[in-house]
This record gives sequence, structure tokens and C-alpha cells, in this order.
Amino acid sequence: MAAEVASVAPSADGDDVLVEAAAHRRHVIRAALCQLAMLPPSVGIAVVLYPLLRRHDEGMALGIVAARITAGLFLPIGVVLLLVLLTLSEESVAGDKPADRTGGCWPGHCARLATW
Repeated sequence: MAAEVASVAPSADGDDVLVEAAAHRRHVIRAALCQLAMLPPSVGIAVVLYPLLRRHDEGMALGIVAARITAGLFLPIGVVLLLVLLTLSEESVAGDKPADRTGGCWPGHCARLATW
């Protein structure tokens, strides 16, 4: 529960997302690490509950396991997106052009990250 609360990055919300994320780098990294910490319990709960729920209804038990594993798959995606946001924000703030500070060329940033 504590990891779930700490996984929210308040600096990733708002109007100036790139500036805020760069200014609060530790918050964004902490949120990413907490999301990774939620992965084992998310899948583990389903694995532990499966034998208990299978006694009542095997289809329901498999559905719950599948749903928890699917939810667990989204956590690493969120971590990657937070780290991409952090990288983009640091590049944006470090840029000399005003266009870079307000987001600049998103396709260019994404292409650079994809080839990295």
C-alpha cells in the first residue's frame, strides 16, 4: 500500500510537466522504483489466491489470475514512461531554445530515444 501511494509522481502532473519533472528528478525516480516494487505483490497475490479460488470456480480463479498478471504488465510500462518523461524533461530544460523548454520537437526526442 505504501509503495502504491509513493508511486504517484506529482511532478508528472500539471501544466509544465517537463520543467517540473526535471526540477523534481528524485520524485520521479522514487515513483518509478515504487512501481517496480509493486510488481511482485501484484502478481504474487494472484498466484497465492488461485488455489483457494479454484475450489469454488476454476474459471473465476483463472480470470482473476489473468487480470492481476495483466495489471502487473502495465507497471513496467509505467516505469519506462516515467523514465522517458524524465529524460525528455532534462533535455528540454537543458536546451537553449525556448521551443525546447515547452516541449520542442516530441517526434525528434522520441526518435533519439528509440535509437539510443
